[in-house]
Amino acid sequence: MLFDTDPADLDPEDFGYAHPDEEEAAADKARGYASRIILIATLFLAVTNAASLVSWSSTLNPDWGGRTMRVLSQGWAGQMSELHLDLFRNQVRDLWAAFAALPRKPDPESSPDPGLAAPPAE
Repeated sequence: MLFDTDPADLDPEDFGYAHPDEEEAAADKARGYASRIILIATLFLAVTNAASLVSWSSTLNPDWGGRTMRVLSQGWAGQMSELHLDLFRNQVRDLWAAFAALPRKPDPESSPDPGLAAPPAE
């Protein structure tokens, strides 16, 4: 016989592989970390960015579920606003509006060719 040992009897660690139980434990640990991170990020966004929930719920169909989500999201956003948890979002929005209102020089490459401009209206 060419091989005296059944491959099922070999130890995977002899070939640089982890034991299947260790691989499963590592996978469980990774799934646990990933699910915690997703949960924390979802809660953080639900608390600090409640206006997006209101915006999203306004796009839903006007059936019972859509109306319920709209009322719940508006109530949630109102509670978060009373607790001033939307302060950071409002400050970022105000900074963006101030940045958008800054005067800008026209880009010479994107300005139209003066020879192709329409004649002035009389």
